[in-house]
Amino acid sequence: MRTLLIALTIILLPLFATAQNFDPSKYGPQKQDLLFPGANQNPKLPQLETVKPLSRNDVEKTKAKLAREEQKLIKLAEKTWQIELDLRAKRESLKNLENTSKNNNDPDYQKNIEKLKKEIAISQNKLDDAKSKQGFRAEKVLELEIMLEESKFTRKGS
Repeated sequence: MRTLLIALTIILLPLFATAQNFDPSKYGPQKQDLLFPGANQNPKLPQLETVKPLSRNDVEKTKAKLAREEQKLIKLAEKTWQIELDLRAKRESLKNLENTSKNNNDPDYQKNIEKLKKEIAISQNKLDDAKSKQGFRAEKVLELEIMLEESKFTRKGS
């Protein structure tokens, strides 16, 4: 009987020791069923590389950007045309001033000619700047058109 008491104490002693040092995180909820261990898990399929076409939003954004750039190009062309007309008018007035002033003895003759020549030079600089900006915008519009055409055939990987 004494051996039975000693054996029972040796068997139950670890249970009392674990009860005193209980840690609930070790004994949390079970993640798998005991009867069907794989019931909660979905089978993992191999991940294939997906290829998506260019989304509608990207194409629409490119079209909107192209439309804005075309509008800017049109405004620059109108501005260039106005500057060019102004320059032609100033050149004509310079020719008229040179022709009419030869007949008249006007004391401000040279001053008027110099003033018109300065205005013509300023207008010429403005025209050159406007034409360079117009060329830049035309190149940008061409690039956007090419990008839009390429985007129709391009696919985007995810």
